[in-house]
Amino acid sequence: MIIDLSLWSPYEGASEGSGRSEKIWLQNNESGLVGLFKFTKSPSTTEHVSEMLAADLACLVGIPCAKVDIGEYNGRIGSMSYQINTKDEILIEGIYLINRLYPNYNPNTLFDSANQEYYSLKMVYDATNTFNIWDDLVKIFI
Repeated sequence: MIIDLSLWSPYEGASEGSGRSEKIWLQNNESGLVGLFKFTKSPSTTEHVSEMLAADLACLVGIPCAKVDIGEYNGRIGSMSYQINTKDEILIEGIYLINRLYPNYNPNTLFDSANQEYYSLKMVYDATNTFNIWDDLVKIFI
């Protein structure tokens, strides 16, 4: 089922989000619900379906995950990932942590020129190690 997001408005209360997909934060004017809508990269790609399937699988195996729907906004299909943090919580993206440890990391090429290293699990581990969240991250990766 594709949900209609035409009555949702752009939401300015969240960071844009990293990654390679075109995206926009939206808010439902009636309910106040907020989500990040990721447009598909092209009409022939299905990353929106992959996002929803991954979220559904996480729920089936008991891994906490954002709710994801397939939706349409401004005539374009994509995935809507609903906001998971509360107003009292700050969402810190992985790219921020990676750039702290690897300042020459380029998210567009997925390459750190100083270390001659491509994006890897080792890089994620090193960037998050001080937070003691590796066990939780492994659940996300699976």
